[in-house]
Amino acid sequence: MKMSIVISCEHAVNFIPDQYEKLFEGAEKVLESHRGYDIGAYQLYERLKKCDVAYSQSATVSRLVVDINRSQYRRTLFSEFTKGLSKYEKQHILADYYYGFRQPFETAFMGEKKYGFASFGSFIFPCNKW
Repeated sequence: MKMSIVISCEHAVNFIPDQYEKLFEGAEKVLESHRGYDIGAYQLYERLKKCDVAYSQSATVSRLVVDINRSQYRRTLFSEFTKGLSKYEKQHILADYYYGFRQPFETAFMGEKKYGFASFGSFIFPCNKW
């Protein structure tokens, strides 16, 4: 039996939807940093999804809006920029971006017996000793 390959990039972009831009005023440096997205991960993901991949998906908003790579019960699900939103607003974010990413992924391979999964991210290490 051939194994299906599934790839994802949860922290692909640092995009902030228009309705939440006001929350991020003055946060340009944070958005451009590793906290805003995994620098370089999306480019690797884009190259590899051209291979024999059964399913691929990448995030459409910054992890600072909602971190789709976290359990919905983690205190780090919402960042300091969005954690003060009302429960109603958070439910909209979850519906649009969190479940909007996770549910298609989860249902795409329900019933599959064998599949390989790879998620692409990046890590930043301090290099001030070089």
